[in-house]
Amino acid sequence: MLHLETVVPDFEAATSMGPMRWHEWLQDSWAILLSFAHLSAPICTYEVGCLALKYKELQAKDVRIAALSLESVASNTKWLSDILAQCEKGVTVDFPIIADPECEIASKYGIVDPNWTKNSDSQQLISASAFIIGPGKVLKLSFNYPTSVDRNIDEIMRCVSALQMCAKYPTATSTDSTIRPNITDSNNGPFLLPTVTPEDAQKTFGINHRGFVVMGIDDTPGQKAYYIHLEAKPGKGDKVQQFLRDINSGVDQEPLTGPWFALRYSSTTFGIFEAFPNADARHTHDGGPGGRNFLQAGLLHDMLAYPAQLYRLDVLHGKFNVMFGKPITT
Repeated sequence: MLHLETVVPDFEAATSMGPMRWHEWLQDSWAILLSFAHLSAPICTYEVGCLALKYKELQAKDVRIAALSLESVASNTKWLSDILAQCEKGVTVDFPIIADPECEIASKYGIVDPNWTKNSDSQQLISASAFIIGPGKVLKLSFNYPTSVDRNIDEIMRCVSALQMCAKYPTATSTDSTIRPNITDSNNGPFLLPTVTPEDAQKTFGINHRGFVVMGIDDTPGQKAYYIHLEAKPGKGDKVQQFLRDINSGVDQEPLTGPWFALRYSSTTFGIFEAFPNADARHTHDGGPGGRNFLQAGLLHDMLAYPAQLYRLDVLHGKFNVMFGKPITT
């Protein structure tokens, strides 16, 4: 099995476009390598067609494409001529299909079915894999699917865009985020990493860091909570404590927020725990008199060593009838 951030194995092979030396062909570009047990299978044919339709878009991103097949060059070439004759006019496969009939390359990449051997009477099986390779021939991401499940080419495209953006900028992409070239558009887009200072954000991107980063899922049913971590700059602990008091005054006006606690670990490390009956109540708090305090980007930049870390939590179970040793009556 290959490990991320390691150089991918080199090989020499025959392809539908002639002989290939893999590392030489990769040069220093980004690349996608997809594996196919048998191209004539309907799922494989469909995926190759989807890749062909994305070829120009990937080419514009300086991403090379190759497909790995367990069939011979002659078999792959015949399949190509047959299938392209049935495709829409103008659709071509402009990337090489690598022949690996002895499973030598598939073995190097760790995608051969462990139950198959060369002496077996059954067809060779490999996982439906996708390898995204970055400059320096380093593995950046890999997928491994069973042959019965097709790959989502749009998801591979999204991952390529995300990896390229994160390689260029100190960013992270959230669940279902949309990768856009304008990093200043923060709605459902990438986040700047917590290590990026406001000064660096302004210098590099021409924007101020918004002062907090939100993590965690938000689409499950049930009771919800936030845990918020705040790290004060030296000498700014008093400002953070006043900030917490201001939030407390705000949540006192939010009937669906609670219990709510401001916490202190040290003179510079603080936290907030706040609970909600459901996701809608948490959303209401975000825009309410308590949650709105986090929109004070200038204040957050001034007093925090790095952006506040907001963790969305699901409440699994708990003891709700006692608070600080006293029974709660309703």
